[in-house]
Amino acid sequence: MESTATRRIDWEMIFALAALDAGIIISWTAYHNFQPKLLVHFHFQHLEKFVLVAQSIVMLSVPLLAGWLTDYYRRKQGSGFSVFAVGISVASMIFMAVAFTISDQAFVNLIWLLPALIIFWLISMNVFHSPANAILEAFTKSPQLPLMMAVLTISTVLIHGMKPVLLSTLEKAGGAFTFVAGGVILIVTGIWFTRSTRKLSLDHGEGTHEADRFHIVALYGLLAGLCNSLILHFFPGILQSKFGAQETIFHDHLYISLVLGIAAVAAFPLSGIVQKTGIYKALVVSLLTTFVAMLLILVSGIYAVSIGASLLLAAAYSVVLITAFPHALNNISARNATFGTGLFFASFEFFEVLFSLFSTH
Repeated sequence: MESTATRRIDWEMIFALAALDAGIIISWTAYHNFQPKLLVHFHFQHLEKFVLVAQSIVMLSVPLLAGWLTDYYRRKQGSGFSVFAVGISVASMIFMAVAFTISDQAFVNLIWLLPALIIFWLISMNVFHSPANAILEAFTKSPQLPLMMAVLTISTVLIHGMKPVLLSTLEKAGGAFTFVAGGVILIVTGIWFTRSTRKLSLDHGEGTHEADRFHIVALYGLLAGLCNSLILHFFPGILQSKFGAQETIFHDHLYISLVLGIAAVAAFPLSGIVQKTGIYKALVVSLLTTFVAMLLILVSGIYAVSIGASLLLAAAYSVVLITAFPHALNNISARNATFGTGLFFASFEFFEVLFSLFSTH
């Protein structure tokens, strides 16, 4: 059997995974934009806190459960893609159901189902993410893994960076059309991903006895997630308070878009450096650099220093995204690859959950 070190990379599969991840981000953007408005519009505002708490519980627990189930079925049946298929199918159908429920064309009143549909959608969206990304476990020994991660990083940070344009487009499209489009995007990217991975054979033999270092997976997931949440939620406000509203470069959406845009542009050349230095060393250096850049932004009142620190922050953040997940995979045994993937993503989302729970906005 072909080893992971010599396994030929199917770039169609990587591009399909990148498209799927981008579709997930677009779907989440639509959800966060329309969910509060729908609850208020249909007089469910008293359930806002309940939905937020349920969302937090789902994001921290369902990736772990989905990962465990996928690994279980893979060991029993030789494949765990049934979990992926169920998750993405249900998420797509719920998008369609919500679109029908809130549209003017609905011939039966199903508005009372809206809160339940929201909860089921949250669960299904968190079911298929880990099984999809766990395929990268097949390439943990490949020297091209950083380049593969650069492709995924570019797709995700570009979508995040285009959020202002995306939100404006969604508002013009309206809720019903957006949810239909979201369902179609998930179906199309899910089918492409499934077709591209059909011939992928993962060596998950019972004879492998690698150690599971779940504490390492959780630690670096938390650190990478902390970097992500601070960049998205904290530093634009810090810079605005320092230099005033007249410095438009520090306005929330513009600053975030610029940082993410630089991170995307830098991903390919930086992946080459990661290949030479090694994933673990690059991850540690990039995390330290990220926090040093953040410290400079916090303590310095000099405009040029803040700009330079922001550029350094963007480059270091790009390396964190390229290296954190591969390092997690290197600390998981093959038999628990999807559970470990779920643990990483749940850890990564931990601070995002905290920000959403305690945000005053």
